[in-house]
This record gives sequence, structure tokens and C-alpha cells, in this order.
Amino acid sequence: MKFFLLILFTSTLTLSADVRSANGTIKFDVNSDSAEEMFLNSTGLGVGVSPSTKLHVNGNALITGPLFIGGSSGSDDLNIRGTIGYQVQTVNANATLSGNTTVLVDTSSDNVIL
Repeated sequence: MKFFLLILFTSTLTLSADVRSANGTIKFDVNSDSAEEMFLNSTGLGVGVSPSTKLHVNGNALITGPLFIGGSSGSDDLNIRGTIGYQVQTVNANATLSGNTTVLVDTSSDNVIL
């Protein structure tokens, strides 16, 4: 029994995250700085944010292997099963482009400076 308690006590000293639960949400304080970095609740898992969907990541995400969206197999590094939506900006006069958009330029009436 003493050996079991020693193992239990030793293993609890090596844990590196504080886990807190309130109102059905499990909060993970990975850095032990009283600021939760991950949240798990009935909505989903949030990294850096309380989740508003099944997986909600606030910040950059690094994926080092194939990514399957909407399916579980494929032959490419990025496999998307379903449709993709893009933010499209249509320009038919001189304009400053917004960030992260696909731009369609209509030059049928005149030259356009972007």
C-alpha cells in the first residue's frame, strides 16, 4: 500500500496543467499562470477561446500531417469533402485591395489600377 501511495504521490507532482471545472466547462491552465488556455464544454473544444463550435481555435494552428475536412481519407495533404467558400472582391475602378480576398477585375470599360 505504501508503494502505491508513493507512486500516486510522485505522479501527481509531475502533472503540468491545472484543470478547473465550473458550470460544466473544463478549463485547462497549461502554463499554471491562472489564465486558461483551453476550454472543453458541451459545445466543443476551444484553444485560446471559449468554443462557439465543436473545434474553435483562436490563433495559429500547426498541422504536420494530412488534413481531412468532411471525410476521413484522401491522397493529398489537404482533403476537402464538400464545398469551399471564398471571400470575393469585385473591382471595376481604381481600388485598394482588402486583405485575404480573391479579386475579380473587370477591365471591360477602362484600365484599373490596384
